[in-house]
Amino acid sequence: MFCTKLKDLKITGECPFSLLTQSGISDENEDECAEVPNSSKAALPICREKTTHGNLPQRKTSRSRVYLHTLAESICKLISPEYERLYLAFQRTLANNKIKEIRNSEEREDFEKLITDHANASGVPVNIMKESLGEELFKICYEEDEHILGVVGGSLKDFLNSFSTLLKQSAHCHDAEKKGRLEEVSILCLEKDPDFLNVYYFFPKKTTSLILSGIIKAAAHILYETEVEVTVMPPCFCKDSAEFINQPYLLYSVQVKSAKPSLSPCKPQSSLVIPASMFCKTFPFHCMFDKDMAILQVGNGIRRLLSRREFQAKPNFDEWFEILAPKINSTFSGIMTMLNMQFTIRVRRGDSTLKRSTGVMDLKGQMIYIFESSTILFLGSPCVDRLEDFTGRGLYLSDIPIHNALRDVVLIGEQARAQDGLKKRLGKLKATLEQAHQALEEEKKKTVDLLCSIFPGEVAQQLWQGQVVQAKKFNNVTMLFSDIVGFTAICSQCSPMQVITMLNELYTLFDYQCGELDVYKVENLLHQFVLLERGIKLVRLFE
Repeated sequence: MFCTKLKDLKITGECPFSLLTQSGISDENEDECAEVPNSSKAALPICREKTTHGNLPQRKTSRSRVYLHTLAESICKLISPEYERLYLAFQRTLANNKIKEIRNSEEREDFEKLITDHANASGVPVNIMKESLGEELFKICYEEDEHILGVVGGSLKDFLNSFSTLLKQSAHCHDAEKKGRLEEVSILCLEKDPDFLNVYYFFPKKTTSLILSGIIKAAAHILYETEVEVTVMPPCFCKDSAEFINQPYLLYSVQVKSAKPSLSPCKPQSSLVIPASMFCKTFPFHCMFDKDMAILQVGNGIRRLLSRREFQAKPNFDEWFEILAPKINSTFSGIMTMLNMQFTIRVRRGDSTLKRSTGVMDLKGQMIYIFESSTILFLGSPCVDRLEDFTGRGLYLSDIPIHNALRDVVLIGEQARAQDGLKKRLGKLKATLEQAHQALEEEKKKTVDLLCSIFPGEVAQQLWQGQVVQAKKFNNVTMLFSDIVGFTAICSQCSPMQVITMLNELYTLFDYQCGELDVYKVENLLHQFVLLERGIKLVRLFE
């Protein structure tokens, strides 16, 4: 029944429920089932889609879009693979080289020893086994994240240089960092010659060093249709490099054998000389320093920040700047190990009398290694979002070049703050109007109560509505004049509070009875009380 439904849905392949009940399946349905591919190519059975008339729309998966955390996740699986993924790549490597697995232990073994044992038993060179392992791992990751790995970089150099930045800028791999898998991962690719690349792997991990050469070769072939030869340079050659003194790293030499023709040349045919003054004006927040960390050149914006300080011939980098991120030593080799990271440096205060908020400026940007002069160029922008941050530093909005997006950020921030201020003012005005409206309603209620206490309700309503009160004539009216007999003698024998209490209790009772009998109190003066009523209702008050 289930397989019949699958046929109606145009889905072919071996049904898992058909293994349990074979009697309910016809031979015609069995012929449509596709064979399971080789396990070395795919770990799970893959159902082939049956050809149908017309092009049916395909449903997009949730991973069709590329986000920062998906990029970091894909590169994390590539650089620091899990044991199961690495073991699957190892099995594919053995199948490609037609090597029989010596032992199949459930316990996790040392992969370097595992590769060495199989290479010695089969006669295949160890470096070929490692390279094949890296290629198979890249293919596994590419099968899962083809659309993600394809957008990392436009060239092999950019692809490798993006690893460190994507891993550090994403919070997805924090768990891996806590486990030590991504601690201080840094890969730097420099162009030595048009056909040679030097790939530096700093703070190398044992597992990554086994697969990196194969990853480089497979990435060049699959992503960029380029054939390369990767060679791991010996440690003695690595020590000859003056850029990375006392820095642990592995050096991979990549030779480009054949590359896909490019529409545009990688390098310009002729070099143009840009005057230093023009460069300092175009990039006002840059600095350039050599291997000795001596500052060779700074932009006009940094010069404004340092206007209170005397310029030396070649000041040291530490005298003017402080590296806030990443956490490295302020040395040339230390910066080179994290060259692909985003740097945040702080311009030190030039005058101790200045406040910290006015004398400090943080710059965020990129370190660029200039191979021809063995120098590093820092291109950055101020870490500000409002015009007030420029106040007291000698900077103006014009100091931010037009091509820098920071200008738009500052202006948009100012506009947003202006809108927020207007919103707050409107909120305060609304609250004030609500309070005034509430107070007005209370005063209206007091006015109505006062009118109702002075005039009859009908007359008070007409007066409140602004109508003219017409005089009325009544033929039968009863008036009551009351007085307290001997009030003067009573007052002479009582205290003032006793008199007030007596009058209050007496006239409170009168007011209550007036409301019950619907009579109108004309006047209440001292101990005298005057009532007016139509009819005989007043008589009941004194019965």
